[in-house]
Formats: sequence, structure tokens, C-alpha cells
Amino acid sequence: MGKNDSGLNASQKINRREFLRIFAAAGIGGLCLKAGLSKLNAEQVVHVSQVMMGTVVNLTLISPDVPTARNTAQACFKKMKRLETIFTRFEPSSQVSILNRTGRITSPDPGFYEVLHLSQKISQLSQGAFDVTVKPLYDLYAAYASRHGDMPSRHEISQILGKVDYRKLHLSPHEVQFLNTGMQITLDGIAKGYIIDQGVAVLRKDGFTNVMVEAGGDLAAFGMNAADMPWRIGVQSPRGKIGEIISSVGVQNACIATSGDYLQPFTPDLKQHHILDPRVGASPGELASVTVIAPSCTLADGLATAIMVTGSREGISLINKLSNCQAILITKSGETIRSS
Repeated sequence: MGKNDSGLNASQKINRREFLRIFAAAGIGGLCLKAGLSKLNAEQVVHVSQVMMGTVVNLTLISPDVPTARNTAQACFKKMKRLETIFTRFEPSSQVSILNRTGRITSPDPGFYEVLHLSQKISQLSQGAFDVTVKPLYDLYAAYASRHGDMPSRHEISQILGKVDYRKLHLSPHEVQFLNTGMQITLDGIAKGYIIDQGVAVLRKDGFTNVMVEAGGDLAAFGMNAADMPWRIGVQSPRGKIGEIISSVGVQNACIATSGDYLQPFTPDLKQHHILDPRVGASPGELASVTVIAPSCTLADGLATAIMVTGSREGISLINKLSNCQAILITKSGETIRSS
């Protein structure tokens, strides 16, 4: 398991996913704003961007009070940046790094606890397909990929899998602790969604009801766009050209996250990539991308990764059991599968 990775360093991340940034700004922004600019009266479109989480975060607010909207946008960025320092794998002082280094944290940040708590719920729902303790397995594959050599042997994978098990992560509001030695976590498959949710909460608390927050293709959209219509969002083809849209959806008071095999491949044929099945130690073979629509970006983020691992049959069954959740699955052969 791994996903829209706040773990990669910023320069690598933006280069690798430049098409998502362009698509978010020119595609999503264009679809949402182009239809509305000519219909603006007193209200204005305020669009602010900032590099964060190894990608570009785009905020769009529809408001007649432009100065206040810009001030609130900066408060939103400040909140998101603070949370990034908790969840990143590359800052020694982050709670993720401290836990990975020492195996235990007392008095965890409430946000850290909340993300881990929801992660475990998604792990249970997906029967272990989503697992934040997958980092040792990810590191093994990444080390091989960086040398442009063969992929790990079954023996090496088997040894590493003994360090991967979400059930061996003890979690309470007062303490987080690994129960096995050698365990480590990565929150790349869920933390960005949580950070987006918390950023939106800042905007809505200050009275801004028509907002969209997008980061690396994951987004939360509330209220209406500038044309007083639901935000129109395009779904990128996992095998197409930059900006090639295979589907579009109207979004109002909902969140979207996408996970795909093309975002960080370990092999040129995309058979092995950053999304790993923690139960078997290899990348799943059926799906090229999964887009999930859910009430929160945290949930959409985690479910998109989980369904990439489970495959279409189990994934559709899972999503259909959850209220207010939908999914669009694209197989490696190009077939589109939608939830009910």
C-alpha cells in the first residue's frame, strides 16, 4: 500500500506527477471556473496555490469578499502545513519518524491518532488490503528500483512480511506502539486526504461554503462553483495523454481521491509499483487506477488505495456497502467498472 505520497521529496514528486498538477489547474480549474466566470456578479473567484506535501495545493473560493477570502486561504495553508510536519516521513521530528525510529510515541497528536484510527478501520474493512505498516516492504522494492535491477526475491519478501501487520500496531489516544520489532509505518496513502479535510474545515469555519481544495489530484469540493452549479471534475485516463479525460462527475459536498499504478512505477511495464499488497508482498495485477468519491477526502484516499489492492470484485462489493461512496475502476486492459 502506498499512494499519493507526501513521502517523496518535493522536486521528485512534482516532476513525476506534473501532469496531475497541470490537469488540476487547467483541467479541473477550467471545467469548474470557465463555465462560471461570465456569470459572476458580486461574487468573485479567489484562486491561491502553494507547494506543499511534495505537490501543488490549489484552493478555490467563491466569495464577494476577496481580501477576507485570501486571508482565510493563508490560514488554511498554515493549518495544512502544520499537519504535514506531523505526517511526513522525511522530517526526523515528525511523529511518523519518531514512531518509526523508536517504536513508541506517548501523547500522540490528536490528528496523528485520528488518522491511524481510521487507517485501522479501513484495514479491517478491506481485510488487510490497506495497511500503514507496509513501509518495510515499500522500502525493499524502492531500494531495488533505485538500482534499476531485478525485483526482490520471494525469500526477501517473505522475511520482510513478518514486519508488516496492522494488527501489531497498538493504538490509543495516549500511546502508539509497535508490537513487533522492525515495524514502520507510512501514511502516504491516507494523510494527504486528512490534511485536505482539515484545510477545508478552516475555510468552512470562517463562513466560506463554496470552496474546492485540490492537491495532486485529490480534492474536496463543497457548495457550488462560480456558475452556481456543482463542481465538474474530470477523471484522468491512466494510460492516456496528459489531460485525457475518460469520465467526468459533478461533485457537491463530496471528496475525490485517485490511486494508480502509473504514479510511481518500480518496473517499466507497471507490473510492480508503489501500491503493494501487504498480504502477499507484491503489486496487485488487475487495476490501473481507482477513483473514489466519499464524504471525506481521508476516507476516499484510503479506500482508493485499498481497492487498488483488492481488485474489482472485492472492491466494488466493499464500496457498495458504504453509504455515500462511489468508485470508478479502470483495469489494465482499459475496461471501466463503476460501483452501483
